[in-house]
Amino acid sequence: MSIRLFGVTVKVDFLFYTVICISLLNSGQLLSKLLICSICHEAGHILMLYCVGGKADLIKLSGYGIALKYSSKLSRVRECLVLLSGPAVNLALYIFFNSEISLLLFILNLLPVYPLDGGRVISILFPNIYRYISLFSLIVFTVISICIIIRYKAFSLLFICIYLIIYSCFY
Repeated sequence: MSIRLFGVTVKVDFLFYTVICISLLNSGQLLSKLLICSICHEAGHILMLYCVGGKADLIKLSGYGIALKYSSKLSRVRECLVLLSGPAVNLALYIFFNSEISLLLFILNLLPVYPLDGGRVISILFPNIYRYISLFSLIVFTVISICIIIRYKAFSLLFICIYLIIYSCFY
């Protein structure tokens, strides 16, 4: 499904609806907090994008999260500001509202793994070696995720690793 909102295309994938339905069967409260923090994160990107003279083309809601696409040509500094503004919003939400989900989104998005915000900043600052930094960081993150599974039986980080590995292989 696709709609236009304030001149921006908003696309919702079928997998997004599936994840919401599955989450509601389990516990809708956690999903609600995650969606609010994710929306605020993307709003931070969008606000900064417009502040530096850019324009959003697409906001995509899918099973793995919310993503902002834009084709505006920005300087390296402005691009980094746009990328870091989403995690900055998550940090502010954690500081002012003690939102643990927002803290997790802040940490996750600053990982130097492409396509996360931190990985995209690394690709701008170090265009020749960012793939190596991203791959090394992804390996470390995967090992940490496996240790968390062994210790706490928590699989969510592993799902994020699998998504990032698949994304890295095909893009």
